[in-house]
Amino acid sequence: ESLPCDQEGALRSSGINAEYGDPMLVQKLWRELLSQELSGGAHLPMVSLMNNLRSKIEVLGRTYQSSEKFFPLQFLVQQLEVIACKSGWGEGWVVETLLAVPVSYPALHATYS
Repeated sequence: ESLPCDQEGALRSSGINAEYGDPMLVQKLWRELLSQELSGGAHLPMVSLMNNLRSKIEVLGRTYQSSEKFFPLQFLVQQLEVIACKSGWGEGWVVETLLAVPVSYPALHATYS
C-alpha cells in the first residue's frame, strides 16, 4: 500500500525542491510520510508493514539521498530507530533499509557515531 498521492506529491514538489529546501518543512513532510505509511498499514502483518515502509524509504531515498537537504539522514535514522524500537523490528532493520537505498557505509557510520 502506498502513501496518499498528496503527501508524496508534496515531498516531490513544493516542499522538496532545490529552491525551497526548508529543513523544518522537509522534516515535517518526512514525519507525515512515515506516519501515514505506518497508519495505512496498521491492518497488515508486521512483516508486510516492515517491507512496505522499507520499500517507501528505498524509493524516496533513491530520488533524494544525494542531497542532505531533502534526505536528512541523521533525522531519518532517529525517526526510523524509534519506529523500529517501538515495533520490535530488530536492531539491524534501519541499517539494512538505508543500505538498500543505497546510503554508504561511511555515511551511516558517521550518523551513528
